[in-house]
Amino acid sequence: GGDEDDWYSSDFWLDRGGDTDPNECNWFAYADENLCNNDGLYVDLSLQHNRLEGSIPKELALLQPSLTNLELSRNSLFGSIPAELSGLAQLTSMDLSINELEGELPSVLPPALEFLYLE
Repeated sequence: GGDEDDWYSSDFWLDRGGDTDPNECNWFAYADENLCNNDGLYVDLSLQHNRLEGSIPKELALLQPSLTNLELSRNSLFGSIPAELSGLAQLTSMDLSINELEGELPSVLPPALEFLYLE
């Protein structure tokens, strides 16, 4: 939940020009980050410290095969980590720290995962 107006960094989340198919490669990013690769596929989803509330949506797995970084720290996310995220074959870093997550880790983690932050 949460209204985008309550998010800390809501600039460019959606194309404000009225485009019906906004390009997520133009979403907010910090200075040196590239959200998409050369093929236009989304690689970096960084939504840390954005007052997000609720459970982690299993639909994030739809960012396969390109997502390499998932940053959801410092929000109000609860529940468990969806098992579907194990299908993110290129994911190398996942930061879910400083949330209200509980439960067991999925029995299978993304195969390329090098960094997992949960505290």
